[in-house]
Parts: sequence; C-alpha cells; structure tokens
Amino acid sequence: MSRAYLLLRTQITNYLALNEIKQSGTKKKTMVITAVGVITFVLLFCIYNWLTALALVQLGKQDLIPAYMVSIASFAIFILTVLRSNGILFGSRDLDMLLALPVKFSEIITSKFLLMYLLHFVVAFVFMASGGIVWMMHTPLDMLQTVLYVISIFFVPIIPMCIASLLGLCIVYIASYFKNSNMFSLIFSFVALGVVGYGAVFILQSEAGIANVGAMLAGQITKLYPPAILFLDDARFHVSIRLGIFIALSTAVFYLFIHFVSMRYSALNDLASTSSKYRAKQKNVIKQRSPFVALYHKDFSLFFSSYTAVLNAGLGVILLSLFSIFLLLLSPEQLGKFIGMDHIHRFLPTYAPVLISAMLSLSCPAAFFISLEGKHIWIVQSSPISTK
Repeated sequence: MSRAYLLLRTQITNYLALNEIKQSGTKKKTMVITAVGVITFVLLFCIYNWLTALALVQLGKQDLIPAYMVSIASFAIFILTVLRSNGILFGSRDLDMLLALPVKFSEIITSKFLLMYLLHFVVAFVFMASGGIVWMMHTPLDMLQTVLYVISIFFVPIIPMCIASLLGLCIVYIASYFKNSNMFSLIFSFVALGVVGYGAVFILQSEAGIANVGAMLAGQITKLYPPAILFLDDARFHVSIRLGIFIALSTAVFYLFIHFVSMRYSALNDLASTSSKYRAKQKNVIKQRSPFVALYHKDFSLFFSSYTAVLNAGLGVILLSLFSIFLLLLSPEQLGKFIGMDHIHRFLPTYAPVLISAMLSLSCPAAFFISLEGKHIWIVQSSPISTK
C-alpha cells in the first residue's frame, strides 16, 4: 500500500501541476485563475444544493434529503467518470513508465482509481455536505446517524465510478472495430449518455402522477439510483444497519473491480489505447487547399481525433446542435411527445435562453484556446502565413 500511496502522490502532483505553481510567471497566474474558477463553481453548486434541500424542508420532506443528495451526486459522478475514465484509469500516457517499475498491477490500478476518486469525491462532498447541513438543522439530533452520514460520504463515489469505468471501456472496445474508432467512440458515448439521461427523465415522470408527494419523491430517488434506498428512513432496519450495508456494498464493489481489472489490466489498457482494428486499403491523395482552409482542416482533424477533448470541450455545443436539428425536423408538440413533456410549446419560448446557456456552460472554458496553445503552436507561428 505504501507504493500505491507514492504512485498516487506522484500522479496528483503531475495532474494538478503542483510543481508549476511554485514557479513564477504565466503558469503560476494561470493556475491561480483556474483555482479561483473552481472555487467559484463549487460555491455555486453549494448554494444550489442548499436551496434544493430547503425546498424539501418546506415540503416537510427533510427526511428525504440524504437519499436525494446521494442519488444526484452518484448520477453526476457516473456521467463525469464516463467522460474521464479513459485517459486516467485506462490508456494513460504514463503507463509505459509505470509498468517498468517494480510494482503490481493492483497498485497501479489502485493509485489511478484513487486519483479519480479524489476528483469525484469533491462532487460528492459538495452535494452531501451542503444538503447534509440543512438536513441536520431541521431534524432532531442523532449523533450516530450524523456520524454514519459523514462516513458514508467517503463511499458514495465508489459504485458509480466502477460501473462508469467499465462502461467507458466497453464503448472504446466496440468502437475499435470501426474504421474511425474515435468518431464512433464519441457517437457511442453520446448514445450512452442520451439513454441514461432519457431513462432519468422517464423515471422522474413515471412517478409524477402519484398524489403523495413523499411517495413520489422517494420513488424517483430510488429508481434513479437504487442504493439510495438505504438512506431512506425505514422502521424495519436501524440506521446503523442500513448505512453499514451501503458501506459494505461499496467496499465489496471496489474490491471486485480492482481484482477484475488487475487480472486483465494489460489487455484492458490495450483496448483503451489501441488504434482501430478496421483495416482497409488507403490511397494517398495529395489535395491542394488555401492556407486558411488547410489550417482549419488541420485543427478540425486534431480536435476530433481526441476522444477526451471532444467530450470535455465540445459536449454542450454538440448537444445544442443536435437539439436544434430536432427542432428543425420535428414540431415542438412532436418533440414533447417524444421526450414525454406536455405543453413544451409553452416551455421553450420562456426557457430557451436558459437551455442554450446551460448547454454552452457544459463546455470546458479552455475550449476556446485549443487552437491557440499547445506544444506545436510554434510550427504554425513559423509558417509563411499571416497571423490573421
């Protein structure tokens, strides 16, 4: 475990560029600006969760706050892991160096999984801490239940991370049999996210007709994330038993995941980093383009050749484009029937600006600098073309 800890510490230093922060100059300023942005983002999420928990209190359903926060946090962690697992856990650039070290596969996997865990633990903490404070303020004090709730925060990210990591690997594996593996990886990723999102909307609406608000919310929470049922009050089982089961279940899933992946890590990593298995005769055709078109085609190809870059920088724009195309092909009434939302023609004119802003905000702020930075920018700068 000491070697896994050393690997984890090294990967945290490299991932967060902690050594660069100590240096003076532009990099240090950039890191400071990034830290301010992250802190602002976390504060906004805390305020949102605080208001959501207060809304449940006003409905008299404060007992649902722990299960609600676990369910929403797990759903968010699942989506983030699908987008980030391939590149951290599988197919990472430093794998060749790590394999040359006298360490076991299980130690490498544990360190990489814990790196992802620390990143996603922030998400779980933001949801459960802000909502948990409201819950504790409006319920009778139970020291045992409070302690178990705080402990369970550390176990919330495990199950969705394990499931999403395997799903992300399956997406890459299926796409490897197609000619353009990166493009099909993106398509499969969007399809998988679309299925998950549609399933979540369907679950929420399937319970909307229940007259009892408490029963409706409990049904939505447990269907969206079944393990959240262990955070609901149940007279048949004491809180220590319910949360103990959740902690034991999360630990078992983590152990089985590490054991399975460590046995086949080389093969699984090859799947994540391999090129397409599709083979076809390719003819080298030289095409002549204007400098502007050539540069645009180059950046366009580089962007879509990176599975991670498109999902992080272009997810919101692509979703907005697809939704706009649907509106061109379908009437609002037809689209409302397809997604199960009545009176969508009244909803869209009012909330269209919010919807557009929400989708654009999914894109990474660094998306605008993809073509303006990088290790190879000097090649373009030294070319016989104008800056414009």
